[in-house]
Formats: sequence, structure tokens, C-alpha cells
Amino acid sequence: MKTVVLSVSLLVMVLSALPALALNPDGKPEGMDTGSTYRYMVWRDGEQWHVRWTTAGAVHRFVGKIHSEKGVFSDAKPSAIEKGDWIKIGPKGHNIAWDTKAAGGADGVDFKLSAKGATFDLLIDGKRHPKRVFVGKAGENPLRIPFTIEE
Repeated sequence: MKTVVLSVSLLVMVLSALPALALNPDGKPEGMDTGSTYRYMVWRDGEQWHVRWTTAGAVHRFVGKIHSEKGVFSDAKPSAIEKGDWIKIGPKGHNIAWDTKAAGGADGVDFKLSAKGATFDLLIDGKRHPKRVFVGKAGENPLRIPFTIEE
């Protein structure tokens, strides 16, 4: 029994030390029809970043924060958010955060970031769901949340 516990503990330590899967944020995720399921989509077109969240009609709460040690967020523009929802850039510009509810359609935010590298912490109904986050044209899922896109 001690050998099994030790082996599992060693495996967890090794896996957590591995670098995260390098996600390519370029291009809108393909095959992601608005409203087909609840999820996040994250992508970049040139200097413009996009984060969208959508549902299949049922109400879900989407709360998120993006942080950049090196960069400053600017030109944040909400996309189709409802009354009572909010999206804001933090006081020094190193964070952008939101708290919204959505039921069908696609809500989100577009923004620019002055430097490469940001950490995304995305929640749906208070939980982190890596398999419901799709990044870049290939629609890759992060291994875990929060996740960092470094380039």
C-alpha cells in the first residue's frame, strides 16, 4: 500500500512539474456555433484579443479574470452583454475581469494587450471546466485552469 501511495504521489509531482501545453491563440476556433453548448472561446486576430462565452439557451454564469504581469489591457469593448453584467479593466491595467449571465447567443469582450503573455482564469457557474474552453483556430483545450498563454 505504501508503494502505491508513493508511486501516485511521485507521478503527481512529475506531472505538475511539466510545462503546460503551449496553446496557439491565433484565429477563431472553428466549428464553434453560437449557442450549441455552454463554453468559452479565446482567440487573437493580430493585436486584437477576443473572449466569448455562449450557452445552449439555459442561463449560466460566466466569471473570469485575465492577468498580465508584463502587459497593460486597453480598448476593452463588451460584446452583447446584458443589464447587470459587468466587464472592467483593473486600476493599473494589468487585469481585465467580468461577471455575467448568459442564455443563448454569444457574449464577451474584445481587448488589446501591450505585451505577450497572459493568464486566464475562466469559470462557468463557479467551476473551472478546461474541456469547455477552446483556444485558437484549432479549438485546443487547456490542461487546467487557470492557464497561461506565453509567446
